[in-house]
Formats: sequence, structure tokens, C-alpha cells
Amino acid sequence: MSAEAQLALAVLVAGLLVVAVLSAAMAVLQRRADRAEAEADAAVEARFGRDMAGLAEEQHPR
Repeated sequence: MSAEAQLALAVLVAGLLVVAVLSAAMAVLQRRADRAEAEADAAVEARFGRDMAGLAEEQHPR
């Protein structure tokens, strides 16, 4: 195999490794973002539930 072919192969392999690492990093970051969004949604839903319970208590005291 010529030197140019070896260099081209090395560049190709290095490029594939970079793509694989970036893809894995993006997957991890997306998973973290999804988890944070789910936690934020749960907090909003909990607050909404408390607000609705408070409103119901104001409208219809026990």
C-alpha cells in the first residue's frame, strides 16, 4: 500500500472516530436535556396541581 493510501486510510479512520465520539457526546447531552425537561415538566405539573387544589379550597371551603 502506498504512503498516500495509508495516509488517506488514517485520515478516514480518524474522521470516523471523531464522528463516533461526537455522536456519543450528543446522545449523552440529549439524554441529560430530556431528563431536565421531564423534571421541569413534573415541577410545573405539581405546582399546577397545588394551585388548582388551593383554588378549589377557596371556592369550596371544607
